Amino acid sequence: MSPFHSFVILLYHKLSHMNMIFLKIRFLYFTNMLLYELRYPFPNRKAEKAFAKIIRFLYTNARKVVIIMFRIGQSTDIHQLVEGRKLIIGGVEIPHTKGLLGHSDADVLTHAIAESILGALALGDLGKHFPDTDPAYKDMDSIWMLGKVYDMMTEKGYRINNLDALVMIERPKMAPHIEAMRKNIANALHCDLEAVSIKATRGEKMGFVGREEGVQAQCVTLLTSI
Repeated sequence: MSPFHSFVILLYHKLSHMNMIFLKIRFLYFTNMLLYELRYPFPNRKAEKAFAKIIRFLYTNARKVVIIMFRIGQSTDIHQLVEGRKLIIGGVEIPHTKGLLGHSDADVLTHAIAESILGALALGDLGKHFPDTDPAYKDMDSIWMLGKVYDMMTEKGYRINNLDALVMIERPKMAPHIEAMRKNIANALHCDLEAVSIKATRGEKMGFVGREEGVQAQCVTLLTSI
């Protein structure tokens, strides 16, 4: 067994001890490819030493390799519009003749965002963590709930990469309030404002949204490992 062959075996086991399975697989692929190209055994000692130098450089910098994991989640939330309730969307109280019915403050947008994060982490739905049968969550601020979901996310080792949300509501207009909503969500999730996209659309008099019977929100969220 040549000195180079011994070095390759040693490096393989070193990577195993570092628990870098992905890097180990890439390393084996890389070495096998080069060994094939060079028709191992090497034509001379100079070529062998040069290749060993390359491998030694890769091993020296192996600890600097960062493997980023991505997870994606999506959710839809719907709440009925009724009289005698506040209309709170994205943590913003919006003047209107009707509000959203729910056990908490019924913030349809914040619920969709929170549940999309839970979905990305395979942690179930919002009701699993904040059941509507629990009096503790009666009229609860949904931005507070989102903060708790943020804690769950960071415990799993993830952060927000970006999210894209849509509010479907006939009236009132959302445009004057969207920037405030974005700020509330970004603050709760400790992410850049640019990572939070919120849009709105009408039902054009069609369906329960168009008839002003309810409001629907959707969100898709991409998480990256910390």
